[in-house]
Amino acid sequence: MLASFRGSRQKEMALRLARFLAEPDRALEATSAGTGVLPASIGSAGALAQQATPLERPMILQLDDLHFAPNHAVWDSMRIAIEDGLAQAWADSAAPPESSAARATAAVNRRLAQLLSRR
Repeated sequence: MLASFRGSRQKEMALRLARFLAEPDRALEATSAGTGVLPASIGSAGALAQQATPLERPMILQLDDLHFAPNHAVWDSMRIAIEDGLAQAWADSAAPPESSAARATAAVNRRLAQLLSRR
């Protein structure tokens, strides 16, 4: 995640530096020197795992499967709306799968639009 202050005078320079430091080669170089330090970039995890101790290697290789939920104020409500839409599509056994999925997708899109319009 890259962040910058809204009123920063050199915002573009700060973001360029952060992107430079997050490149896989740079992240590997910065994290390989420390023990228990993981790279900010998943792309460098494989190379770091080659240098890791046998105890650290499995944990580092799991970074490829790591996913974070979106940082959004109504994410929990959005997730519930999506899960409800999936459940609705699976439960709609009377219609062909394509139309069940289309109805569920439309319902989820309407619910997400409502949630986002409140922000």
